[in-house]
Amino acid sequence: MATATILNITAVPTLSTTNSNGFLVRPGVSSTVWDPVNNYVDGTGSLAPVTFRIPGLVTQPYSLPITVNITVVLTSQYSGTSFDLEGSVVLPNGSELKVLTSIGNQVPTPLPNPPAPVPMQIAKFQFHDDLHLENSCPVPFRITGDIIWKLTFMDLPVIAVIQPTRLEICFARAAAPIGPSYTENPALTKTRVNLKGIYPIGLVRLFFPAPTEFTATGNFNNSSVYGPFFAARVVYQVWAWGNPQGPGKPQYDAVSGGSYYNVGRFGGGFNLQDWLSVTYASCNCYDLAGIVQLGCCLLLSSNADELLDSRWVFQGPNGFVNPCWVSLHIQLIFTNSSNDPPNPFVPDGTTGRWPFRNHAWVEVLNDPYNINYRTVLDATTAVTNGAHVWPDNGSRSRGAYATAHIDAAADPTGGSTGDLVDRVFPEPSTGDCFTNYSYYTESATYPAGALGRIGVFNASGITPPQLLEHLSKVLAADKTMSEIEILLSKGQNPVNAISLFNGASMRSDKLVEVIAGDSSVLKHINYQVKVAEGTAVLTIRFDGAPYSETVSAVLACEIHVFDNFRSARFALIQALSSFTPPGRLSEHFRALSRPLAETALIDVNGQSLLFVRGNSFVQIRLVPKQLVAPEPANIYPLEPLAQRLDRHLADNNVAQGREEVPSITLKAPVPTTVKGGDDLVLETEQGYASIEGSSSNGTVVVCAGRKAGINSGIEFFALAEGEVELTLNVAHNKTLLPATKSWKVNVLPGVEI
Repeated sequence: MATATILNITAVPTLSTTNSNGFLVRPGVSSTVWDPVNNYVDGTGSLAPVTFRIPGLVTQPYSLPITVNITVVLTSQYSGTSFDLEGSVVLPNGSELKVLTSIGNQVPTPLPNPPAPVPMQIAKFQFHDDLHLENSCPVPFRITGDIIWKLTFMDLPVIAVIQPTRLEICFARAAAPIGPSYTENPALTKTRVNLKGIYPIGLVRLFFPAPTEFTATGNFNNSSVYGPFFAARVVYQVWAWGNPQGPGKPQYDAVSGGSYYNVGRFGGGFNLQDWLSVTYASCNCYDLAGIVQLGCCLLLSSNADELLDSRWVFQGPNGFVNPCWVSLHIQLIFTNSSNDPPNPFVPDGTTGRWPFRNHAWVEVLNDPYNINYRTVLDATTAVTNGAHVWPDNGSRSRGAYATAHIDAAADPTGGSTGDLVDRVFPEPSTGDCFTNYSYYTESATYPAGALGRIGVFNASGITPPQLLEHLSKVLAADKTMSEIEILLSKGQNPVNAISLFNGASMRSDKLVEVIAGDSSVLKHINYQVKVAEGTAVLTIRFDGAPYSETVSAVLACEIHVFDNFRSARFALIQALSSFTPPGRLSEHFRALSRPLAETALIDVNGQSLLFVRGNSFVQIRLVPKQLVAPEPANIYPLEPLAQRLDRHLADNNVAQGREEVPSITLKAPVPTTVKGGDDLVLETEQGYASIEGSSSNGTVVVCAGRKAGINSGIEFFALAEGEVELTLNVAHNKTLLPATKSWKVNVLPGVEI
């Protein structure tokens, strides 16, 4: 009996991808993507995903540098015959679709007699004709699943491979975006999100379509076809991901309208890792605009231009919302009973109806080559139309979108309804919409006259100090800033007017003791420290916090430690700007019963508490596991907790010049030149609470993250010729005070990737 067994499968990816554990699958190097020993199953994909480049020309065939090492046991009749190795996936309807094939392979001759295992190495793969995939596909795509393999012969029986193999094969036209966050000439250069040249596989799984979704579409290579397809799919993926609302999916926060994934009115560093793992059970329109914009940035040209040219749009005020579905809710929000939190999603005439004080959405070039027509993508709400519920997927202009969503008749004076005009600076302008084409020249972050980005800057969940300052300057032009200034004055503690540096221990065991106190209900979940240039962010979470009589909450405490005092205040402003409560923002927060730190505020529900002390910004919040109004008699009191934490910080404050700044000393000097294909490890003499690396251009040198087995080493891979700046950001082991050091490296021609 003839048999075939796969020993392993290797691949040489051409673009950088990280798997769900954050491990970089290095481009240009052969790596094992399947073997029979390890379990590669990871949700719908693989723990060893690979990404290849889509050819830029229709005359260029796809390159699939995949090698299958196989052993066959064959009888003499197969000796010297030609065969194809075909790989198929099982579709949802149970049928098999052939996706991969390697043609014209030859069985060795002579074969052992009696039959015995014969090793073979099969390469030269291409897409099977049944996939109907044309060359130079204009959109990124992904093929994944348990591949079923068969050896097919002209006149002999098919031989099925004994075991299927889990693979995840992705294709994109260029490396993931690398910024910039500002441009001095917007006519030539657009601002972009910075994914460091690396595709996070969670983002790929959400937004890369399977070929079966578009290969039957006529004229798909026309930009007026593939542009709307991709834009609409981004919105539907976000909408379908959370609807119908169920366990493990966030709900729109109609209580305080807070962002839970680190974006405010004008964007920020979106926390993709938390979003994909649904760390928090709530979200708001900024979060939804953030994940939509991340999806949009993946449609690239071969020159790495973002074809949809997505722009974040913030409007304040927004207006009274027409009856609609709200993203991540299972039912229409039509009522406002005594058991519901007040919210704007109620029909005309209902007691307690509120307007949307502001809103954020994304606008794109629906046809990437029609620069005169932009359409709206908004996964927050969907107006009803009979039995159909459609979020705005790029089918409406801004004006048509506003007409469909806003109940203008409910606001006869127009005082609560925003106009559709862009605010432009430095020219005098009174528009209510802020987009990426408004000029901001006041920020010291960028050169005078430069256009700073509005929207998602990165997917790390951290907004570095220079971006916090930029966003605060943009916010100064918004009407909300007057509300925030009221709050800053309201929360100011005149007793603590002098800023000092943190010298307290930020280690896990100490913070569990300080935060939990003698509480028997708080159960420590996790502790994490991230670091970026100028800032370290500590997140510690506890389960079991009381919220209402029937619903408990996760208590999350974030401590941002900066290398200066001003950034802590900017972080407070950014955090306040992330709330979209019913009513006025200035009325949603109050001063604490007992003033603490330098500035401290708590929301009227007792759900969120924020304070600044020296170079630290602290945000403590209760995230209910089910969206209900908090009950004052049952909610876990945040003020005593904040008093304990602030006392811990205050007792260990140090004056400027005496702060414990981490030093960065390498075990070996950084070479000034390397060759393409080289590895480069920056290993420090000491360890830190957190260490992260970055490259100024992830398409020249990519940062692979921490080297396995080394807590103080960051690994880089040289990919292409050019000059880059490599940076290490570290956080002090005890105080989390951040430090940064950079080195310039020139990459010379070497291995072509």
